[in-house]
Parts: sequence; structure tokens; C-alpha cells
Amino acid sequence: MNKTIWIEVKYADPDFDTKGIQELTMLRLRRAAYTAFYVIYRQTEEQRTYIVYPEHIGEDFDNHQVSAPGFNHDWVIEYVKGLML
Repeated sequence: MNKTIWIEVKYADPDFDTKGIQELTMLRLRRAAYTAFYVIYRQTEEQRTYIVYPEHIGEDFDNHQVSAPGFNHDWVIEYVKGLML
């Protein structure tokens, strides 16, 4: 079975702007594909990496449960690999 995963990467210092068309496209891709999500690398007092699904993009990052300390590319890879099982 083929699976398509769409990923949009953002850098937040500590926030970022996104165009409405980008959000709409990600929502549509999430519905049409296996999944779609944002990987957000956020710089505040510390660095943190977040996985955020399009329907949650406007929510507070600090309350988001899918995250890892640092700009953790290996963690993102493992997350994606877990989706592919």
C-alpha cells in the first residue's frame, strides 16, 4: 500500500506568519493523502521541535503534546518512520 505524507517546515522565532492559502492547502492535503503536518522548529529561550497537524496550527505551541527538545531532525525522521508502519 502506498502512503503519501505531506510535510511543511516552519521556523518560529518565537512565532511565524502563514498565509491563509497555505493553511487551506495543508488541510486539503491532510484529507486527500495519508496525512499532512507541519514540522515547526521554534526558538524561544530554548529550541524545540513540534509536529502540528493543520487543524491545530492556530493553537498554543507550548500546550502541544507532540514535541521534542532542540532542533531535533532525528526525532522527526523517527516520527515519520512510525507513521509508515
